Amino acid sequence: ENGKRVEGTTRARNWTSTEISLLMKEAGNHFKVLKGRHGPGVTNQKKELIWKLLATRINTVNGHNDRTWDQCRRKHQDLESSARTKARAQEAEKKRTGGGKSRAPVFTEAEEIAMAHIPDSVIRGLDCGFDSNIGQSESRDSQISFDRPAEITRLFFADETVNGVA
Repeated sequence: ENGKRVEGTTRARNWTSTEISLLMKEAGNHFKVLKGRHGPGVTNQKKELIWKLLATRINTVNGHNDRTWDQCRRKHQDLESSARTKARAQEAEKKRTGGGKSRAPVFTEAEEIAMAHIPDSVIRGLDCGFDSNIGQSESRDSQISFDRPAEITRLFFADETVNGVA
């Protein structure tokens, strides 16, 4: 607790560049399932199975047999997060005025691979400034009126009873 190591535990071995590269490339090959919405073709079991296969492949290459599927999933998640943070910093650097040397961070190979699967809208935001077409339409029928709470409750909770309103 409080940043101190629990007695009797050991820290995991650092990831090698070979392991990271293999993780990012293989996860990229299965991107649609690993990052897809749940449905008939995408389940937690299927995602876990792919992470387990990736861990097995990494363990075969590294010869240590010490990477778990959850460590692989978390490492991939951390690398994607790092890539997004650096990409946002690069975008901010582009908007700076003045001369001088750029302070924009440089991507690692793994972050470059991760960026190939991250949509631009995650980094730059949406071009239109909002992510919904509510309020844009000229037709009043397509807009939702927020001055009638009972109707909204029925609209969003049609199959449920909320505070006695069905």
